[in-house]
Amino acid sequence: MDGSKKRVVLVHHHIFKNAGTSFNYALRKAFGEGFHEYDLPNSQVVTSEDLAAYIEENPNVKAISGHHICLPTPQGEDYQTISSVIIRHPLARIRSIYEFERKQKAETDGALMAKKLNFMRFCSLGG
Repeated sequence: MDGSKKRVVLVHHHIFKNAGTSFNYALRKAFGEGFHEYDLPNSQVVTSEDLAAYIEENPNVKAISGHHICLPTPQGEDYQTISSVIIRHPLARIRSIYEFERKQKAETDGALMAKKLNFMRFCSLGG
């Protein structure tokens, strides 16, 4: 690098039902076309190498969000990444999962159980 400032790329590790969609909305508003969502097919893990290649192939990216981006994030010769992870209160998260599963039009085990059970029974399924 020639002494100029490194570009900064914000990396949002999007965890299911932790306000990630709301955060992505804010990132999209703030960064416009500089915001990218990056997930690989079939819920594959996004390794540090995958993310580094994506950042290098997309020089205008300023913020990236993905459900399977692993830590640590890469640090490049001409860029640095800053990770963002939002963690929601566990009880608020399970309520959000329950409500989401009840509303979605899917036949997954979670969706079927949420439609069938009240919240307390749904919460006790893991034990």
